[in-house]
Amino acid sequence: VGLSLHENPYWVCAPLQDNNGFCAPSNSKNSEGILDEHWQNVIGGDGMWAVPDPANPQHILTDLQTGRIADYNKSTQTSRFVQPYFDFNHYDFELFARKIRFNWDSPIAFAPWNPHVLWLGGSVVFQSVDRGVHWNVISPDLTLNVKSHQQPSGGPLALDVSSAEFSDNLLDIEGSPARAGVIWTGSDDGIISVTTDGGKHWSKHEIAGVPPYGRIESISPSPFDAATAYANVDRHRS
Repeated sequence: VGLSLHENPYWVCAPLQDNNGFCAPSNSKNSEGILDEHWQNVIGGDGMWAVPDPANPQHILTDLQTGRIADYNKSTQTSRFVQPYFDFNHYDFELFARKIRFNWDSPIAFAPWNPHVLWLGGSVVFQSVDRGVHWNVISPDLTLNVKSHQQPSGGPLALDVSSAEFSDNLLDIEGSPARAGVIWTGSDDGIISVTTDGGKHWSKHEIAGVPPYGRIESISPSPFDAATAYANVDRHRS
């Protein structure tokens, strides 16, 4: 769920796997409440993330599978699609050979200390300061990068690779509200990474006592202590 708190009423966004993504105001002047017609479809297909731009809530940043990001304009109800990185040398079946990998629902986030700083996660963190027109990579590979987990399954007649099964990618990116420059990430192979200087240096951590290869589905930085974050680890696929 994404929130645009700079509008009155504030807006709520809800992307749905296989059923698009939608945003609507949290209140209406209609006596019947919030109606279907108040909702805007901000992304088609597998809606995964829908995050309003804190600098300009008319824009909602969404993603559409494996590293494609869209800038949806509520006023014109149009989208501009961007793909920060594409490997022309390798097909989906050759994930193990790619320089950068993306999850089916690549994470999107804005820096809490600068509303113009946008992040997108693959196996690295991409950063943009112009709503996705230009991108820079601000991290190394923040996963375990286990090549045996990146091989195509299935066969011998057909390979079972739709890109929904990709491994060794980031699932969440969050900036610390307690200190500028602190960024946390969680990967789908059990790694939590953190930088305290805006991406110049990173450290990677596994959680003590937790079996390997869990999915760090979400990570929430403490609003009070920049050195603390809370993680949700899902291992039902293991």
